[in-house]
Amino acid sequence: MTENDRMTHQRANGIKDGYWSAATKAELVQRLAEYEDTGLLPWEIKQLLAASAALVQEVSNHDQG
Repeated sequence: MTENDRMTHQRANGIKDGYWSAATKAELVQRLAEYEDTGLLPWEIKQLLAASAALVQEVSNHDQG
């Protein structure tokens, strides 16, 4: 996900902490539901991404060797 794909953005004005979004409530709820439907927790997603990157690197190294 790139910064442009995010629906929330960290506040940078120094007045309030937290996040803001220009998205509608319906859009935010839809995105949350899609995440929840994965059944994964954030740390589990990070583990899968790391394992996937390691596998891609391993295959790439094997193809070059």
